[in-house]
Amino acid sequence: MPRTMIDISEFRDAVKNGERPSMAVRLATSGEPRVNADTRTITFVFSDETPDRCGDTIKARGWQLDEFAKNSVALFGHDSTSVENVIGRARNVRVTGSKLMGDIEFMEASVNPNADIVFRMVKGGFLNAVSVGFLPLEWKPDKQGGISFEKQSLLEISVVPIPANPNALVQARAAGINVDRLNLSTRSQSLEARRREAAELVFKIRRTIARIGEDRQPQTREQRLVEAHNFRRVVDSHMAGNK
Repeated sequence: MPRTMIDISEFRDAVKNGERPSMAVRLATSGEPRVNADTRTITFVFSDETPDRCGDTIKARGWQLDEFAKNSVALFGHDSTSVENVIGRARNVRVTGSKLMGDIEFMEASVNPNADIVFRMVKGGFLNAVSVGFLPLEWKPDKQGGISFEKQSLLEISVVPIPANPNALVQARAAGINVDRLNLSTRSQSLEARRREAAELVFKIRRTIARIGEDRQPQTREQRLVEAHNFRRVVDSHMAGNK
């Protein structure tokens, strides 16, 4: 079953609301991958301790790698719903100084054409971003308002469809790479659609809660149970649609 993924900003909002999220968080980083074309292996910095724009950091010494080692596949776009998005396997994942590093060995085109396309795009410099999915175990707020992740379990490693420059897709097509197989524009549109749906759902829930607060009429236990059930059904339906 695919994991429910949330980003750092959603995690931060949940913490501010007094919640303790138990979901995986993803954070994308970009850099200069090192390519070994002979072995179809590319070395990435999966994570480092550089603060993001909101001041969030991940302590390298806090990485727990045992869970990931049980099934160290590499994905494209954090999408595990299709085997076409399993592009290879992660190897030699390790902490080096302040960095989480490792290699991705990409499948041959005869095994998975999508994996070959992603490999060629990274090799050609058209893509350079990777993302880790992790389960936060210990964290604390820092003085800049961000979150310092002190201990976390690595769950996923993924090359993500963030072009290295705005003209990357045009250049990749010109180089003879069939980028259309990856549905990059569709992925971007789907993500934006899910964000809009989530915002609309939050608005509806808040509006309903406000109406409940304005209603001074006493409620029976049965009415409250029906109300709670309706809330749960709306949320479950929305989450099921995003899997």
